[in-house]
Amino acid sequence: MQLNSKITEANWNNDDGCWNLTIRNPKTGAMRKDWAHVFINGTGEIGSRYLAIMEADDVHRHPE
Repeated sequence: MQLNSKITEANWNNDDGCWNLTIRNPKTGAMRKDWAHVFINGTGEIGSRYLAIMEADDVHRHPE
């Protein structure tokens, strides 16, 4: 996990099975490249149209 970072570009690479990312540090403006098998947007709500509620092992989606 990388905090205080902004993904400025994310491209899926089918051959390697990963995301190629360009990341900017908003405090310093420094840019770097990295890759990930998974990345998660952590900016606020769980979803703009649905809220996921976990119950036991099932996921139920409820409209807002």
